[in-house]
Order: sequence, then structure tokens, then C-alpha cells
Amino acid sequence: MEQVLLISASDKGTEFCREILKKQGYPDVFVCKNGAEAKRRLLEHDHDITVINSPLRMESAESVAIDIAEKNTTQVILLVKEEHFEKVHHNTRDYGIITVEKPVRSRDLQMAIDFSHIAQSRIRMMESENKKLQKKMNEFKLVSRAKLLLVQNEGLSEEEAHKKIEKSAMDERLSREKIAKEIIDRYE
Repeated sequence: MEQVLLISASDKGTEFCREILKKQGYPDVFVCKNGAEAKRRLLEHDHDITVINSPLRMESAESVAIDIAEKNTTQVILLVKEEHFEKVHHNTRDYGIITVEKPVRSRDLQMAIDFSHIAQSRIRMMESENKKLQKKMNEFKLVSRAKLLLVQNEGLSEEEAHKKIEKSAMDERLSREKIAKEIIDRYE
């Protein structure tokens, strides 16, 4: 279940947003009254979506939204008064912030939440792919280092070293990474 953070100084705005989020399938919403509290929360907990109901007391909701978007993977939705909408939207769109004009129609907020859910799904897919690529890169580095050590210490050619690692992995039913680590441990 996705985690939602709501930043709202207004009780009325908080209840409105909570009801919409509940209808959209997000029953558990963590509420903060200001940006500082929300930023502390985001340091300790991941939230998939952050909804900011402007104005906030003593701080710019736009600045809070940008700061959160820059430092977290949470998808930010910023609710902003109609007279400020164009300027704020222009200033925040390059940060991936979804801006919704106030007074907010339920349907507009529901669509913004749907878009945020879609964007968050894409982010999770890319993070997963990134982890896979990092794992492959680390394996490649280990195997390359092990091959170099075999070349230096056993006088093998690079191709022979590669074949030795491959054969050892097959014979011992271990990954190439494990074999490479054993070789590195042996010679370093």
C-alpha cells in the first residue's frame, strides 16, 4: 500500500484532501502542519505521494514543494490558489510537481492522485532496473579484477582467465561473482 503525506495548515483543507485520498484507496494519510515537520518525516519514512495544500504558515508552499521534490522520490502534488496558479505551475513543473488549482474540484485532485500513482509506479520500475544494472556492474568489476589477478599471478591470458572463472563457476555451481571474490581474496 502506498504511503501518502499531506502537508496542510488548514483543518478544512486537511479533511477535504483526506476524503478524496480515502476514495482513491489511500486510507492511511500522515498529516504535517508545516514543511519543516514534513521534511523531518521524509527523512525517516518513505512516502509515495506528498500533497501540499497551500498556503502554509510562515513558509512558501512552492519552496517546500521544490525542496521535497529535489531531495526525495515522493511524487508531489501542490494545491495552489487560482490567482497564483500560472506562476507557481511554471516555476514547479520542471521538478515534476503536479500543480492543481484551488478551489479544488474533487475530480481534479483525483486525476492528480492517479497521475502521481502512475509516475510513482514508473519510478519504482526504474529504481528496480537501476538496482539490477548496479548488480551487473558490480559483478563485472569483480570478475574483471579477478581476471587481472589471474593474469598477473598465474600468467594466464585474459581469455584463459575468463574461461577459468567460467569453468570454476560451472564446476562448483557458484556464481561468477562468488568465484571472482574467492580469487580476489586469495591474491589480495
